[in-house]
Amino acid sequence: MEVLGTDMTNPKPLVNLRATLKQLKQEMKSMDVRLGVVQNQVTAALLRESGGGNDAEWQNNYRDEPGMTVDANGDRDGCNVS
Repeated sequence: MEVLGTDMTNPKPLVNLRATLKQLKQEMKSMDVRLGVVQNQVTAALLRESGGGNDAEWQNNYRDEPGMTVDANGDRDGCNVS
C-alpha cells in the first residue's frame, strides 16, 4: 500500500504529460501555418491556370482598391476589373 501512495504523489508523470501536450500544441500551430501556405500556393496556381493571364495582369485586375467591397457572392464592387 505504501508503494501505491508514493506513486500517486510523484508529480513527474504529470509534468511530462503537460510538457508533451505543450509541444503538441506548438506542432499543431506550425502545421496550421504550413497548411495555410500550401493552400494559398495551390489557390494561386489554380487562379493563374484558369485565368490564362500572367501575374502582372492578375495583380492589376484584382488588387484591392480603396472603397472596394465584396458582396455575398464574392463579387467585387467598386473595383475596375476589365
